[in-house]
Amino acid sequence: MTILFIVLTLSSLICGYLMYVHHPVVSRKESNNLPSVTIIIPARDEADNLPRLLTSIQQQTMAAEVIVVDDGSTDDTARIASQHGAYVIQFNNVSDWKGKTAACYEGARHAQGELLAFMDADTWFSERTALTRIISTYKEGLLTIQPYHMTTAWYEQLSVIFNILTIAGMNIFSAVRPQRTPGAFGPFIICSKEDYIKTGGHKAAAGNMIEGFGLAANFHQHQLAVTLLLGKDTLNFRMYPHGIKSMVTGWAKHFATGAAETQPLVMSFIVGWMMGTVILPLFVLWGLVTQPFNLIIAVLSYLIYSSYFYIISRRTGNFTKLTALLFPAAFLFFIYVFIRSAFATYVRKEVKWKGRNIKF
Repeated sequence: MTILFIVLTLSSLICGYLMYVHHPVVSRKESNNLPSVTIIIPARDEADNLPRLLTSIQQQTMAAEVIVVDDGSTDDTARIASQHGAYVIQFNNVSDWKGKTAACYEGARHAQGELLAFMDADTWFSERTALTRIISTYKEGLLTIQPYHMTTAWYEQLSVIFNILTIAGMNIFSAVRPQRTPGAFGPFIICSKEDYIKTGGHKAAAGNMIEGFGLAANFHQHQLAVTLLLGKDTLNFRMYPHGIKSMVTGWAKHFATGAAETQPLVMSFIVGWMMGTVILPLFVLWGLVTQPFNLIIAVLSYLIYSSYFYIISRRTGNFTKLTALLFPAAFLFFIYVFIRSAFATYVRKEVKWKGRNIKF
């Protein structure tokens, strides 16, 4: 039995490696004579988040036009955005097309920059040269960046598996050649205004629950490149500061939908890696009820798995060693939220987010 557990553990570790081999980041190089950029921030009740983002934009070594699209906020979003020098658009769309895609499209209509950068309100630049480096890295098509997740409260550590799988599930970070068109990360997207108009921008992606997938698909249809990078040392976000309930709702609203876009071989790597979160606790329990030698091997295997868990988690956010040691708890939380997400997506076909009912 010990041999079986060891083989299963090794298989799980190999799957974990294969699902997430590549982790490209924004270049450290800074170019001269860069094109102008407009930063567009869709905002609905984001008064708490905007000061951090807008301050980080003001601190950049490169100037940018900043547009905040106030999407029917009930707090001080518009006032705070204006105080920080942003051009505020009061967007009260009376049509059936509502939400982030509509707000982004409205912002793009008013933008003057050659490039359009769409940023979620909970993101911020991690250093003063970040925007310059991003635009220096950008070459063509669509460039999308997954921010580094900065957690503060204890419950936010439970997001660790979601962060890992958000990246691994995009297919291009694995060891296999992507067979499906990769999507785009929603928190940060940059493209030329010309390409945005050519592809239809967010309007063409309005029917997608995850707007990044719709945008990326449209760019691919127009033979335009889609590049995915990770935001460590460049771009941060803090997703759910308002409690564990909002975190559950936030992840549940779209995660099952995103999982359906992962190609089968990559999904098999993901499942194989996640099996380790079940196998290793069972291995330790089995060691406890048998002989001491088995327990030693089980504990060593558990520590090896948690060490690799920690390595890949740190590529995505400031997750702790304790979180890696307690990976079974993160797995149980993931399963709970994923079941809720699948039920909302495929049974109820509706989720509620920020006071709006979103139908699938």
